[in-house]
Amino acid sequence: MPYSISELYSDYYPGGSYANSLTGDYAEADWAWHNNISNGNGPHLWRTLTINEWNYIINSRLTSTVNGTTNAHYAKATIASVPGVILFPDTYVHPDDVAQPNGINNGSNGYDINDYDLNDWELIEACGAVFLPVTYFRYGWGVDSRVNAHYWSTTPRDQSTIRILYFSPTFLGAGEGNYIDRFDGVAVRPVQANN
Repeated sequence: MPYSISELYSDYYPGGSYANSLTGDYAEADWAWHNNISNGNGPHLWRTLTINEWNYIINSRLTSTVNGTTNAHYAKATIASVPGVILFPDTYVHPDDVAQPNGINNGSNGYDINDYDLNDWELIEACGAVFLPVTYFRYGWGVDSRVNAHYWSTTPRDQSTIRILYFSPTFLGAGEGNYIDRFDGVAVRPVQANN
């Protein structure tokens, strides 16, 4: 329900039931699936990840060794004064002219464990990395401070909440305890849909 501004979680049930994920017959309720993405040329080219996909990206996939860490999935960082998380691609070679990342796969690190300027980031990004910035989120009429990050999934937890990728200065996870109310407005990180 990408255009809804209701504060009632029941207004966000895809197909009328809280048990439905935002996939399959109910993909139209997925913000990324429903909307035009500026570089995607129309709806139905992008979608939002399920919680299992977030868990796979953060915890399970087989990836390259980075700075001595086998299966380097992510590292917290500050890039051009913006805190967040760098996601390493499955095959990654860190650029020679940029400091090696520290605290890889350790969600308890602060964002200041790695500090890169925009030039460093452009080199890292060119090697296939993705940056998830810390974002604000809307709850009712208020807005949360920019310290913690909440990234939407398409997987419901129960009748009033949905599972999310969550990270803070001392935590990173997409597990059972990471959820928000369905009516909260949080970040969406679309991926290309396989049509």
